[in-house]
Amino acid sequence: MITLESRAVDNEKLLAVYIAAFKEGINHTTQLLLRNNLTLFYEKGYKYRSLLENLIIVNYELNDFKGNYFLALDDYKRLIGLDVFYSRFFILGKLNTSHIDSYEKEMKVLLEEDIPQDLQLAARMKSAQSDFERSEEISIRALYLMKDELIMDALKNHVSLYFSKMTHGNEKVNLMKPQVNSVLVLKSSNELRKIAIHGDRSLSFTSGEVIFDCENYHLDDYLSLRLVSLGAIGKEIEIEGSKYEIQEILHLGVYLFRYCLDLVKESEQSEVFMKVISAGDVNDFKRQLLESLHEQKNVIQKQMKLYNFQENDAGIPVSYISGKDLKRYSEVLIGIFNTTDQALYSGKPYLVKSEKYVLSLSTILLLNYLGVLKNLEKIIDKVIIVENVENKVKQIIDELSRLEENRVGVLQLTEDNQILSNMHSQESIMEQKKFWLEILEFILKVHQMTKYVESNELYDILLDAIFDEEVIAIELCNEKSYCYVVDDLFLSKLGTTVYNSLKTNNMVGLILSEKLIDDKDRQSFFMKLKEHKYEYYL
Repeated sequence: MITLESRAVDNEKLLAVYIAAFKEGINHTTQLLLRNNLTLFYEKGYKYRSLLENLIIVNYELNDFKGNYFLALDDYKRLIGLDVFYSRFFILGKLNTSHIDSYEKEMKVLLEEDIPQDLQLAARMKSAQSDFERSEEISIRALYLMKDELIMDALKNHVSLYFSKMTHGNEKVNLMKPQVNSVLVLKSSNELRKIAIHGDRSLSFTSGEVIFDCENYHLDDYLSLRLVSLGAIGKEIEIEGSKYEIQEILHLGVYLFRYCLDLVKESEQSEVFMKVISAGDVNDFKRQLLESLHEQKNVIQKQMKLYNFQENDAGIPVSYISGKDLKRYSEVLIGIFNTTDQALYSGKPYLVKSEKYVLSLSTILLLNYLGVLKNLEKIIDKVIIVENVENKVKQIIDELSRLEENRVGVLQLTEDNQILSNMHSQESIMEQKKFWLEILEFILKVHQMTKYVESNELYDILLDAIFDEEVIAIELCNEKSYCYVVDDLFLSKLGTTVYNSLKTNNMVGLILSEKLIDDKDRQSFFMKLKEHKYEYYL
C-alpha cells in the first residue's frame, strides 16, 4: 500500500504537506511522533531543506539537543549556507547547551538582518558573555523595531535580560544629569512629560514621536542638546515657552525595563512568568509574601512525596525537583543529603571493578561535597565524564564570579511557618566558587566523551525532567560496557530499565571496590553517610 508517508520522502512538496498535517492541533505526543518520523527520513539520507528545518525546529521545541539537532544543523549549513535560519538555531542550541562563545559569524548575521526576535536572541548571548551593556543596546533596538506591535514574549525576554543584569550589579538607575540614553521626567504647572534621549541614530522614529509612553529624540535634536547641556535634577528649564522642573532622570534601560515589567504584570500570563508582590503597607506585603512562600512550600512537599515513593513506586529524579539547572540541582541534592529526617536514595552498591566508570552529575557533586572527589585521581585513567559537563560548570563559575554580595538570596518558610532569608554573602559566594572550581579542576584531568543519542520512548517522556548528560552517560555505558556510577535511584533504575545488562554502581561501591579511601578514614566516611540517611535501594 502506497501512503503519503512513503511518497513524501521522494518529493519535497509532498513532504511539506505531510509535515503540515502533523502540525494541525499539534501537542507533545504528535511532536514526538513527527520528530521520530523526520528522523527516520533523515537517517535514510534525505536532506531536503524543509526536512532539515522541521527536524531542527521540532528538536528545539522538545528541548532535545542530545540527538540529531546539531547534525541536522551541520547538514543545513552545507546545503544552504550560513543564513538567518542556521544562525538563529545555532545560537539557540549553543545557549541551551551552555556553550558560550563569541560566534562572530552567526551573531553578525542576526544583527545585520534586524529581525526583532533574533536581536533579542543575540542580546541573550551577549548577556551570557557578561557583555551587559551591548546586550541592553541590542535588546532596546529590538523593542523599538516592535514599537507598533509589541508581543508578550518580547516583553518577557526584555525583562529577563534586565533581571540578569540586576543580579550581577551592573545597572544604573537614577542619574543627576541628562545624558545619552536617558529618560527625563519633567513637570510644569499643568502637564507631565517624559523625554527619551537616544544615542543610536539608526533607530527609526520622528523627533518627538511618542513610543513606550515617552517622547523620543535623537541626541543631535535641538531639544536633546538643550537638555543635556543645561539640565540637572531639580533644575527648572524652559522648553518652547513653558517652564518645567526636571523631577527624575532615569537610565533608558531602567525606564524600558519598568515599562515592559508593568505590561507583563498586567497580562494574564504574569503568574506563569513571575510572582509579583506589591509593596503596599508592611502587613499587606508580609501577607502576600507568606501566601507565595506557602504555595512554594506546598509544591516542594508534593514533589518530596513523589521522591519518597508515597505517590507511586517509581519515585522521581532529583532533577525533577530542581529543574535542569546544574547549580540548583546541586543545592537540592545536597539539601536532601543534609536534611536529617529525609533519606537520599541511591542504587545498590556493587563491589566489582569495572574497566571504565562514567560518573553521573549526582556522584560528582556528592563526592566533592564529602571531600573525596580528588581520591578518584588514583584511578584517573578509568574515569569518564560526559563532555558538556565542563561547559555547565564553567558557566556556573562565571556567574558566581559576577555575583555581588547580598544581591541574590532565597526566602523560604521554616517548619513553624517563619520566614527564613538566606542572602548570598561574600563568604558564601567564595565557598561556592571554591566548590565548583574543585570540580572543574577534576574534570580537566579526566577523559571526556559524548555520543549521538537516538530517540527512546522513556527518554522522550523524561525530556524535561533529567539532564541530557545522564542519558548520554547511560548510552555510553551500554555501548562500551562501562559502569554508570550514579547516586540517584531513579536514574539507576532508568538505566537498567532501558538496558537490562547495564552495569551500575553508586559512589560507595566505587570507593570500596577501587579502595579509594584509606582504612583510617573509612569509618568516619561511612558514619557520615549513615547520619545523613544515604540509603541503598534496589
